[in-house]
Amino acid sequence: MVAIANTSGKTDLDVWNLVVASELYQSEHGGKPNKVFTASWAAPGNGVVAQLLNSTKPDNSSGISFGLVQLDIGAGNPFGVQAYETILSNAFGNGVITQDEFDHLLTYIGMNRSEIQAAYRGSTVLQAEFKNDLNVLNALFSTTDAKDIIVNASLQQTQTIVTAFFTGPTALYDNMQHIWSDGNSVFSSTNPDYYSAMAVLIATKNRQGSLGGDLVSYLETHEITSLADLKAAYAIYKPSLLSDERGGWFDRVANDGGAAAQLMLEHFQPSLPVVHCFPATTQIALASGGFANIKDIKVGDVILAFNPFMSMGRRL
Repeated sequence: MVAIANTSGKTDLDVWNLVVASELYQSEHGGKPNKVFTASWAAPGNGVVAQLLNSTKPDNSSGISFGLVQLDIGAGNPFGVQAYETILSNAFGNGVITQDEFDHLLTYIGMNRSEIQAAYRGSTVLQAEFKNDLNVLNALFSTTDAKDIIVNASLQQTQTIVTAFFTGPTALYDNMQHIWSDGNSVFSSTNPDYYSAMAVLIATKNRQGSLGGDLVSYLETHEITSLADLKAAYAIYKPSLLSDERGGWFDRVANDGGAAAQLMLEHFQPSLPVVHCFPATTQIALASGGFANIKDIKVGDVILAFNPFMSMGRRL
């Protein structure tokens, strides 16, 4: 991992450029950054017709997506939907597409893979229609204005993903800081694998929408002190992410995405929670005399604490 020594003064565009150049999100586009500005949908098979004819998971909510992150309009991603509607509205307003084309293309919002396949696999005419729709969208996405809209939507989604790790009642970073307070966890910014581990977690959340309860529970009950530990957890709970069509997804993201993750974290979450923790065996002076491990202190105990403006005995 190549760490960024100083991220002060970085802009959204700096974040975009570095993340595009990294492996952090490229796995979503087969390693091809140019596909960021294309309409795609991850159905099995090579080619649009083959994708329409092959089956897919019936419970999969993904549909057409674009952007650096999963701006999936089939799944109703709000930033993706807003960007998509804006691009179509601009195209209609400028006379690039007709009212009928505008109305038709809007129907893909909320339409998942199974629904797309069911609607278009019935005839070669319908399959050609779907292929044409993708070509129209790709042409619309290739304009300068559309690219700006997609970049902004991608950065908004990225910020949402990053922020979710640090704020809110289920913030993973904050929870891990409290559970593993010895400073050895990969969730500690002093751990040499911190940014690489965060790259994997951020990319996972983007790729699958969430880390999954089973993986989070494992992280809460097993201290992960290295990338090797995290990879072992993924082998249990996220085996499909250990590799992809190009092989070695986990390793690529961990090795090449760390610098991008660092910039994202420092840019979008500049004021990380500062947690001052003591080892579980830290000795605490008791008002009754003697000492106790800090982990054994409970509500109601009276301890001694130095404060020149208060009495020495302080009840918890």
